[in-house]
Amino acid sequence: MSISGIEVYTATVTETTTHHVTEETSTGYRTLIGEQPDGCYKDAGKRDLPTRLRTDEPRTCFELAVKGGYKYAGLQYGGECWAGNDVGMYGKRPDGECQMPCRKERGRKCGGGWRQNVYKMPSSEPGSGKTNDKHKLIFGKVH
Repeated sequence: MSISGIEVYTATVTETTTHHVTEETSTGYRTLIGEQPDGCYKDAGKRDLPTRLRTDEPRTCFELAVKGGYKYAGLQYGGECWAGNDVGMYGKRPDGECQMPCRKERGRKCGGGWRQNVYKMPSSEPGSGKTNDKHKLIFGKVH
């Protein structure tokens, strides 16, 4: 199409957005996307949850973990986001060792030094393993 001699092109962009309702569990935890707290876990250089997701926002961390098909996501050291399908290589720790406030959401706890609050993710979306949002290049193994 041409308007006043200028070529004009149109495109249709389709975006799928999932909306989650924040709920409070029976333990008083305020869930963001349906995740369930699994406890405080110790971590070390050979990561318990081996995939780093490049975000420091709890909701985005959980959403990316679900989109990536991971069973667990962990918040560590004030906001680092880690994901994987098995947890507990170094054992559980008392909840008191995972009390560092999240940088982006001060009312939530984001682990501590070599400690992470781990969450069981809700069922992954069908066809998960890939994400088409702005975070699509964030997955990577840490060895």
